[in-house]
Amino acid sequence: MTVTDGPSAQYTLAIQEGQRAFYARVCLQIRSTHPDEPDPAVTVGVNVDARWHVAVRFGVFYALEQVSRESGHIRSSRPHVSVTEVDWQPFDSTAMTVFFATVQATWKGLGFTPQRPPRLDPSSADYVIPN
Repeated sequence: MTVTDGPSAQYTLAIQEGQRAFYARVCLQIRSTHPDEPDPAVTVGVNVDARWHVAVRFGVFYALEQVSRESGHIRSSRPHVSVTEVDWQPFDSTAMTVFFATVQATWKGLGFTPQRPPRLDPSSADYVIPN
């Protein structure tokens, strides 16, 4: 896995299960930082609704922590993740759907596939987040 100044990564969570719907689309950019910079950084774009700022920050840091645990690369590369867009829908988007989409987008941007990814059971609306 290599952190580079690359194109944007995005992930869309879009699931309909009976009367339940889950939707969030997150776009982000990942770039390498200088070795003297502090630990991984997250910025949230001005176009991202303030209600999602905590969810995207938590999603990025969770994703980076999982990469670090499984590969050890994040601590040495200190990526900077810029969340540029969060697309959402009333009633179908929650902090958990945005968190989930952010985690997946971060991993996609890093080219990382976790051994135990979080999952969503749409029939019960349960999110299973491995530690």
